[in-house]
Amino acid sequence: MTKAEKVLNDIYIWLMLGVFPLFVLPGGYTNITNTKYLFFACATAAFCIANLILQVVQKRWRFRLSPTHWAVLAFLAAAVLSAVFSDYPVSTLMGMGRSEGLPTLGLYVLVFLCAGSIGYKRSYIVPLCLSSVGFSSVALMQFMDKNPLGLYPAEYYYYAAQDIYTARFVGTLGNEGIACAFMCVALPFMFAYFVTSKTKRSALTLPVMALLFFVLLYTGVLGGILGAAAAIALACVMLFTSSRRLSRILLALSCLTLSAAAKYLIVPHYSYPELNIEIRVNIVFVFILIAAAVPAVCALLFHLCPFRLNVSRTRGVLLLLGATALILALLFVLGSDASEGFVYELREVLSGNINEEFGSSRIKIWSRSLRLFLEQPVLGSGPNTVFERMDITFSRFSPIKGDYVYTSVDNAHNEYLNLLVNLGVLGLVPFVAAQVITLTGKKKPKPCVYGLLGYIVQSMFLFSICITAPYYWLLLGMCSTKSE
Repeated sequence: MTKAEKVLNDIYIWLMLGVFPLFVLPGGYTNITNTKYLFFACATAAFCIANLILQVVQKRWRFRLSPTHWAVLAFLAAAVLSAVFSDYPVSTLMGMGRSEGLPTLGLYVLVFLCAGSIGYKRSYIVPLCLSSVGFSSVALMQFMDKNPLGLYPAEYYYYAAQDIYTARFVGTLGNEGIACAFMCVALPFMFAYFVTSKTKRSALTLPVMALLFFVLLYTGVLGGILGAAAAIALACVMLFTSSRRLSRILLALSCLTLSAAAKYLIVPHYSYPELNIEIRVNIVFVFILIAAAVPAVCALLFHLCPFRLNVSRTRGVLLLLGATALILALLFVLGSDASEGFVYELREVLSGNINEEFGSSRIKIWSRSLRLFLEQPVLGSGPNTVFERMDITFSRFSPIKGDYVYTSVDNAHNEYLNLLVNLGVLGLVPFVAAQVITLTGKKKPKPCVYGLLGYIVQSMFLFSICITAPYYWLLLGMCSTKSE
């Protein structure tokens, strides 16, 4: 690879990981989807054109197709075929609802191909950390009832947003669910990078992780929290190969636990238009602090006194502990006397009492999506045509507006169900195949693999949109290459 190619590659990655998450234009949240779409489309197109010119000038073509590439190309072919036979040609091309039509899917695949030609470099953690700091800083100011960058329209702020719009918006990425997709990519990526790094300066990622994890916990989006937690938990098991790595794992977990302590400490009380913060110091807070201190002390001991370990046996013990914790958690849920909330809903589901209103009505949306899939199971109804077929609308009374706020469901709130409805089995199979090949095809996964895993887990509860989907395709491309 020539110096010019390396510079071009680095510019594209810096634009996508460093600038794209923070890029906003006047109008803020009212046109943020179009803003993000314009940026990633222009950045990707410019990279492709510049790269093509370089290849022509240098009279050589450097590109290899991996099994992941073939799966992704099969996915695009299925999308084209589904669009050709769709009963909604205009919606398929324009992408009604979330702007996820066929042209957008083509751009996603182009992002994947660009990233696949670039590969992964450890230095790419720098733009991701910088954008995470910028995003978190904006979010923290919004949590303090401020309106940095004028993202909210005049007189509308974070705590009042849900009573005016259909969801709260946070940072520079849109609503909380969308923002969580970015955090589910960044947190596990940085966690794995820190654990596998051999340099002292990698410790600079710790405060960034802590800051980002606090924002994630503050939003309270369970799908996002589960996605980040699952990817980090798997990273702990897979990366635990030496006492040095164990020390770093414990240190990173200690920092994340401190974020949980800070979230527990701060209790916001909002009564429009005033925000009051309650500081909650009790035995639970002290217990969380102890839970953060213990791994930090152990990390120091393991760093000062390195030791040998049996990797397979240690992983077995960790998996046993994880299974035990899961069983205890399920027993706690089943024995709970909660009358509302997540624990109550989970207990009822485990007991076989399923209500369509559970999970913020996700069960209702998922069951309706399955019925739509069965109507056209092979090719689906065309890219992003769920909006045309879903007939679910929610409403709630807003005391601030003095009227009802209505929400029309335009996606399945599960990426895999979304694909089944839009592209059918023919589209879902290569999409999942690309993930399986990438996640299982390497003995020593790169740190970006864990960011990819975090996105995949959260996508089971959320949805694809051009604000955050490019991160998935970017990491999938990076992970598809054989070496750094």
